Amino acid sequence: MREGFDLDRQLVVPQLLPGSSQLLSYPLVATHRGQLRLDGVRVVTAFPFGLFLKKAYYAVEGLALVCPRPKPLRNDILNGLLIAGQEQAIHQRGYGNELYNIRQYKAGDDSRNIHWVTTARTAKLMVREAEADNQRWAAIQLSLFAPDSHDKAFEEAVAFTVSLVYHLAARGYQLKLTAGPARSSFGQGESHLLDLLRMLALCERRSPGTDVQPQDDLPTECQDLGSATVIRVQPWRGAEGPGTDNLGFFLDAEMSVGVPHAR
Repeated sequence: MREGFDLDRQLVVPQLLPGSSQLLSYPLVATHRGQLRLDGVRVVTAFPFGLFLKKAYYAVEGLALVCPRPKPLRNDILNGLLIAGQEQAIHQRGYGNELYNIRQYKAGDDSRNIHWVTTARTAKLMVREAEADNQRWAAIQLSLFAPDSHDKAFEEAVAFTVSLVYHLAARGYQLKLTAGPARSSFGQGESHLLDLLRMLALCERRSPGTDVQPQDDLPTECQDLGSATVIRVQPWRGAEGPGTDNLGFFLDAEMSVGVPHAR
């Protein structure tokens, strides 16, 4: 059962001997974003004579969070990220291609990084250090304000943000997400990605006229953003507030509803 309704999944156990068990599974496609609550299992049997059906309900509570499926991003969005993002090398030690420093070899250094020209000239084993070209930072801010007429646009904005987060995480970005009152810190990796997707699965649209005004929906402080690229996603133009003149991307009903992210 799910949310109080019986769902016949056509799962049949011909025989189950005493002390034995059998595992059955079936696909479940969620129809909406958010919490998917599973109530329990109803078992039907005609045992032992096949003349009557007997039913029993077993409460097996389960809760799953449903997030939109990530989609490929359009080429123009990717090109914009390449221009505005932190794709260039940052002047610090790391794993990259640009030379950062040459120093004397230490135990545990990768022998592939030995700089043989300097080693031959100094008669000391020297290794090269490269600049880090994979330290990329992006702060994504999703506005939750939209009137009832823009509910579809809001869901499209959430789906777009999911794709954006998923894409940037795959590229190794340090990501920070703001969705209304829910805010994360900068981070990367699978665990951090799941936290961001959980925020997007649970965020809810806010109607204008509530206690919180649209201009308060997106943070304007920048002291903790450093040189990160700020990308603001807004499903409704009325949610614009201070500091939105330099939006990375803008999403509204006219531009995006029903339009796939990929070309």
